[in-house]
Amino acid sequence: MLETSEGAQRFAEQPQEFGAGKDVRLGFPELIGSENYLMAVFEGQRSIFEFVSLGRGDNNFLYFNLYVILQEKTEDNLSDNLIIFLEDVTERII
Repeated sequence: MLETSEGAQRFAEQPQEFGAGKDVRLGFPELIGSENYLMAVFEGQRSIFEFVSLGRGDNNFLYFNLYVILQEKTEDNLSDNLIIFLEDVTERII
């Protein structure tokens, strides 16, 4: 993981394992085993990969959707990157 947005760690399964320079799968174990799907997004074979209604906490007090898309290289960004978006859907689920 190259960088994170402020507050993103609240969605992580293990917030202490989440952050720049760390393997994103440590914070989001749902991604373990999804590498082929992520590569398909990275290679342009899929436009998006998503998990919906993931829960966190002992009583699932936080629900969120996780979306992975490709950020293609630009003048400012010299390489392709995967971007993970997290959407808080707790109010909708509850």
